[in-house]
Amino acid sequence: SHYTTQHNKMTTAEHTPHDDVHKPRKHHLRFFAPPLQRQKWGDTQMLPHVNWGDLFFDLFYVAGAYNLGNILLNSPTFEGLLYFCGAFFAIMWMWLDKMFFDSRFAIEDDLWHRIFEVANLTCVATAILHIRPVDVFSDIENSVSMFAFTLSLCTFTIISGFRYLEVMLWGVGERPLLKYVGRRDLTFRIIPFVVYASACIYAGVHYFGDNDDGTKEDDHHDDHRFMAEAKEDSYYYSSSGLTERQKNIPIWLVLSGPFFYSTMMYIVYIHFIPKDFKSITIPMNIDFSIHRYGEWTMLMLGESILSLLIVDIQEEWEYYKTFFAGILSVVLMQYLHFKSQPHHPDEHAMRRSKNGAFLFNVMNQFYSAALVVMGVSYKMFLYEYTYSGESDSHRSLHHLDGRHLAGGGATQFDTEDRRQRIANLFTGALCVAWVSSDIMLLAHKGIKGNMNRFSCESKILGGLRVLVVLARLGLIIFVATLSQYQTDPVLVAEAGLSAIVGQVLLRVIGESIFPKEKIHHDTSAGHGDEENQFDDEKWPNTTEARAIPAKEDHSMVVD
Repeated sequence: SHYTTQHNKMTTAEHTPHDDVHKPRKHHLRFFAPPLQRQKWGDTQMLPHVNWGDLFFDLFYVAGAYNLGNILLNSPTFEGLLYFCGAFFAIMWMWLDKMFFDSRFAIEDDLWHRIFEVANLTCVATAILHIRPVDVFSDIENSVSMFAFTLSLCTFTIISGFRYLEVMLWGVGERPLLKYVGRRDLTFRIIPFVVYASACIYAGVHYFGDNDDGTKEDDHHDDHRFMAEAKEDSYYYSSSGLTERQKNIPIWLVLSGPFFYSTMMYIVYIHFIPKDFKSITIPMNIDFSIHRYGEWTMLMLGESILSLLIVDIQEEWEYYKTFFAGILSVVLMQYLHFKSQPHHPDEHAMRRSKNGAFLFNVMNQFYSAALVVMGVSYKMFLYEYTYSGESDSHRSLHHLDGRHLAGGGATQFDTEDRRQRIANLFTGALCVAWVSSDIMLLAHKGIKGNMNRFSCESKILGGLRVLVVLARLGLIIFVATLSQYQTDPVLVAEAGLSAIVGQVLLRVIGESIFPKEKIHHDTSAGHGDEENQFDDEKWPNTTEARAIPAKEDHSMVVD
């Protein structure tokens, strides 16, 4: 049809739905507009305009990272780590689901999708709101948190399925391909939905069900009791008849959702997709995905910033040494991340191979979780001085911060045990972040590509390259074992900073002795090699005062 032809022209190389050129058009709000295929295989991809809706969506994850840190702050235990991982990977799956959809399809402004977006945001907000400390989250008989959290996940998965149903039935683009992709991706969401629904039903039965004596619990709606009204010598809620293992069944189910989904994706895409995979897949906009992943990493680093800045001040030299060590560490971790990751689609794992893309996406999730744990560890370091100074300032723990809840939390442990747990969390998170980052680098270049970088005629230069790699491995081992012989907050924070500085120096040395891979960057979008060739050598947040003239637009627009 003429309508389809015009929209197909809009989704080609020069005329993507979110072209970089503003096109004046008469706006008519329709009830429904079909989703558009963003690009085809072989098209020159262009980075879409900044979508303020995406940035608004990300704001919810600022609170999400804060509440996730709250779990570990109040329970630096294996159980706390279990609930942290279950909640983290679940809400990150929600973010990734939206990002993967937006990288392949574009939604126009219509009433139907406005309602969908509001429902989407409501699900995310509700899920994040109910991420609570372990004593609340696990008390499925008295707290609504687990039920509401899993119900939000179920609802979000249903909404996501409707998106792909739209693609299958009405998507504009290559219709046979859209039907296949929409049906396949809709099917993929069955497994996480079943898992989340099982957790929701289990939590709901215990929350709304009868007690052992056949009576209804009338006071389990008082979720506000976990705040200042809780007593210091008790947990947030009275103990229930469920064992710890029974209480933890919902979070194990929630944790298995993203795991089963990733496993299914791996089996299908790696083992069952034919070599001519372009015939049954729709390409992602890699530039858009890189941009969104960068924004996500900034959100996770933001937890470290919040942890360091939103805390009571103690006028002690050790407190300030820990604070400045934390700030410098976060700044250098930000530099290290954006210095390590490629800035151009042709250098990224998501374009290099499907195996590399899968490995990158999985490791990025572990990397992101490690950044949040590292951030809350700094908060816990600083609170060690708050504990020691509270008798002088006549403060009670439950007035220090919304995160410090009386009756539970890290204060249930003695000082030595608590500091050991905090040091374990910090060093473990830093190691996971570095290992994940290195594996992502491996995914970008591949095993063969990385091995070729050691090839050189000079034995001295080859030996230096090996030494750099061994030094990086040595730093990882040093940090991994640090908590076994040192738990003092100042010394652990300073040792972590020293190790991060060492990683940055090794990165700089490595850039000078390892060969740089030369990849041709497409210049058809108006951004030539002469404008991009120095990007990787700059400080990550450096910009230049320059203007790139927009090309004349001859696109066809449908009113």
